[in-house]
Amino acid sequence: MNKGKLKIRRMRPGEEKVVKSIAKRAFPFTAWLFFSHKPTTLVAIKENEIVAGVVYGRFNYSKDISSGAIYWLFTVPEYQGEGIGRNLVNEAVNKLKVGGCQEVFACIEGYNSSSFQLFNNQGFSKLSLFDQIKKFNIKTLYLWYQTHHLFDLGHKLWYLDIKENEMKIESESGEGKNKLKDIKFWVFNIMISSLIMFIALLRTDLIDVNIGDIFAVIMAIGVTFGIRDLAGIIAGKGAGLKLEYNIWESGHIISIIMAVFAGGYIPVPGTFYPEGDDWSYQNKLTGLARQSLASTGALLVLGWSLNFNFIGETKFIEILLMAVTNMAIFDIALPFFPFVSYNSRRIWDYNRIIWLILLITLLGFIIF
Repeated sequence: MNKGKLKIRRMRPGEEKVVKSIAKRAFPFTAWLFFSHKPTTLVAIKENEIVAGVVYGRFNYSKDISSGAIYWLFTVPEYQGEGIGRNLVNEAVNKLKVGGCQEVFACIEGYNSSSFQLFNNQGFSKLSLFDQIKKFNIKTLYLWYQTHHLFDLGHKLWYLDIKENEMKIESESGEGKNKLKDIKFWVFNIMISSLIMFIALLRTDLIDVNIGDIFAVIMAIGVTFGIRDLAGIIAGKGAGLKLEYNIWESGHIISIIMAVFAGGYIPVPGTFYPEGDDWSYQNKLTGLARQSLASTGALLVLGWSLNFNFIGETKFIEILLMAVTNMAIFDIALPFFPFVSYNSRRIWDYNRIIWLILLITLLGFIIF
């Protein structure tokens, strides 16, 4: 089945349904629903059949710079692992370069190790939030919109500078510097998340605009994220993982929209993943699942304790219970796209019976 020469060409009129059917096979149900193609879509042909594709496009966020983005990369399961995706990315980058683009972007889920390794090997660099703001300043939001990064929960922005001969952006090196950077990002995320939850709660009668209530919300988010992440870090290190923190920068956009217009709160905690870009999700799944089980278990214990007034009943406890409940729902009940970067996906992939037990436990403390 896998013999034969590979041919890459532009998608032809009338092939849209075939390409969409391949995307449907390559992506989970809730992911391919968002799939869309462009006239520039490239397809890979093998044995006279379309077996893979890449959707890319061009845009300008500056009058002096023409940019490109790779939006979708997909291969039917039986042809995965043959390097077809790498060939498609190379061809898309070459066409963007010939078309005058000076840089190329791609958004990749933090746990999608096969994809980010592919892009890393092709010269792309992962951009942190501060890297983006430093390089693109106020245009960062428009860049997120053009690259489909605007509402991502857990995706990272990858970047290739064509005009500089594909030189990578070097990140800070050294374990001490990386740990300090993780702490800065984590604290920054706590403050942004607290602001968003405060906005959401203002639509209720629970809080007012005063120092006490502001501090209560910050403490509630800090305790929720802190217990969740500390339990996960301890379990992850016990499983032999060296972890680094990944902030979900653009996830706050949809959280803000929900808070302002609906009074709801979507927690955006970020994720602790293995260090570097050379790890495999499948090889690390057992350790990652233990990390996620510890995080969700800590949330459930805290949630049950708060729900039964084991700690007491104050306004802060009420706010804390809301924060813990919201976090637990997203961390346990939603293992599907676009929520795959929460802990639920790792537990789902590891053992669905364990995931079901956690879900029942979650429903128990929500209902009772």
